[in-house]
Parts: sequence; structure tokens; C-alpha cells
Amino acid sequence: DISEMKIAAADTRVTFYCPLTAMLDEGEGDDYTPVSGWYITDNRAGIEDKLLEEQTPDCGDMAEYLGNQSGLSSELLYAVWGLEKIDGEVYGKIDCYLKEALSAEETEKLRSAVRGQNSDGFGESFEQRAIETDDGDLYISFWNSSDDYFLDTEAEMEQRMGDSVQIGGIDV
Repeated sequence: DISEMKIAAADTRVTFYCPLTAMLDEGEGDDYTPVSGWYITDNRAGIEDKLLEEQTPDCGDMAEYLGNQSGLSSELLYAVWGLEKIDGEVYGKIDCYLKEALSAEETEKLRSAVRGQNSDGFGESFEQRAIETDDGDLYISFWNSSDDYFLDTEAEMEQRMGDSVQIGGIDV
């Protein structure tokens, strides 16, 4: 698998975390109802399936977009959007695999590019793809316009969540 080869070739990884926004279309017109984190957790498998489908090689390589937007094309090998459960809540997780460690300035350029993709709907289409649930079609976004939105590195997320939470390992 090409993605596994790119990951194996990487010397380092930068991971960003963000809150997710979810809307449910119960099939009654154009009314979308916001749903809470528990609904995302209950439908995590379906969301992960849709993420995998959206990131197949024939849909384009997100690293190419991020590399062009950040000016890090020569360093960025692979980027993948996923989910991670932290302290009982599911967050968006964006793993960026790189040839070498980034400077603080380069990390900020990459963060800005990821934020741009998240605000565009991640690849400009993921948030428009329905995820079928028992209650209707679920739509997930890795971005929102609230003051509570963040895009944290792993270290920043650990600070945000407190010392008792472990990220990147066992769900706690």
C-alpha cells in the first residue's frame, strides 16, 4: 500500500487535533440539527469508514495540497485525517508525515494549511458527504467558526486536556 510506504519513509510526524462539528439531516427538508459529541462517538465507525473512502489514492493526495499551501512540498510525504477518542470525546486528528522535523515557523505554516483544508471542508468535500445513521444523514466537519475552535499539536492538546490524559496511546 502506497500510504504505508510513505509513512514508513517518514522520519517524523506532526499531529494536529481539533473539535468536530456534527449536523444531522433527518430527511425533513433542509433542516439540519446539531448533534452532540456522544452522537459522534456512537457513529464513530461509520465516520471512519467515510474518512477512509474519502482518502483513497484516486481521490487525490492531501499531502500535495498541504505541501503547496504551506510551502513544505519537499518535506511533507503524507497526510491523513482521522479520529481519536480522548477523555471520552472524539476529536479530529490530522497526522502529517515528514522527511525531517519542522522548525516552529514551518509547523505554523503547516498548521495554517491544515486549518485552511479543515475550513474548506477537508478536501473541499468531506463535510458534504453523508454518513448514513439510523436517525438520518450525519455530516461531520473538522472546522467551525466559534471562538472555541482550536487546532492543537499533540503537546498543546495534552496541555489543554490536563496531565491525566494520555494522547496517542490508550484511550482514557
